[in-house]
Amino acid sequence: MQAGTPGKPIVLAHPRDAHATRILVLPHPRSAAPAYFAVTQGADHASWYELLVVRGDQSASRSWMVSPGAGGSGGSVIADGALRVFSPVDPAFVLLGILADEEDPAPRRLQPLEDLLDAAAERHARRRAAHAGADAPAHWADIGALAHLPHVAEHLAPLCDTEQVGSGSEERVYGLSWDRVLARLDAKLARMTDPALFERAPDTLGRQMNRRLDAQVPAGTAPTENELAAARRGVALDVITGYLPPALAQRWAAHRGEA
Repeated sequence: MQAGTPGKPIVLAHPRDAHATRILVLPHPRSAAPAYFAVTQGADHASWYELLVVRGDQSASRSWMVSPGAGGSGGSVIADGALRVFSPVDPAFVLLGILADEEDPAPRRLQPLEDLLDAAAERHARRRAAHAGADAPAHWADIGALAHLPHVAEHLAPLCDTEQVGSGSEERVYGLSWDRVLARLDAKLARMTDPALFERAPDTLGRQMNRRLDAQVPAGTAPTENELAAARRGVALDVITGYLPPALAQRWAAHRGEA
C-alpha cells in the first residue's frame, strides 16, 4: 500500500482489515516517546499493531518502484526507500506503557475506565511538555480515546483490580494491580521460552538465540539443554523488557530475584 502526506508517498505493509483500522499516536511502552499504533476493530475482537520503520544502509540511496494497478496504470517511483510495517503487538504492553509508567508502590485507586485513561493522558502530556516545550498539548487525546474503543476493557481487566459499581449496573471501576501485572509478565515469559515458539520463528527469535549461543558456547561445542534454555530465556527477557517502562522492568526484575 502507498500512503503518506500529499506529494510524499510511502510504502506501508498493513493488515488485510486495514479499512477498519484506527490509527493512534500513543507513548511507546519503553521510551514513552510518541509512536504510531493501529487498532483494527472487528465485531468480536480487536487486533493491535505498532508501526515499525525498516531502512536500508544509509550510505546508499534507495527508492521503491511500484508496479501499475489492476487497470494497467498508476505505476510510480517512491523516493522514500523505507518500508513501514504494522507489526502485531500485545495490547497489554501498550496499556502498561500508559498506566505503569511510574514507580508507585501504593495501591491504585479504582476509577471508571474513562477517568483512569484521562488521568494517564494528562500525566503523559505533562511529561511530554517538559521535553517538547510549551507547544505540547495539555492532554494526550489518543490516550483518552482508548476508553471509547471496543474491547479495551477486556485487555485491561487482567492487569487490574476491578469492581462492579452498584447492583444491577454494568459499569466497572479499575485500578492497576502490581500482583496481576507481575503474574501476567511471568506467564508471558513462560510462553516465550517454549522451544516450539523458537522453532516457528527461526529468522527472528531463533536468530537471536543463536547469537547468544555463539557468544557463550565455545566454537565446535554443542550447547547443552541448560544452555539452550538460558539462551531462550535471555531472548524472551530482552523482547519483553523492550516493551516495559523502566520502572516496571526494575520492579519485575526484583520480583524474579534478578534486580
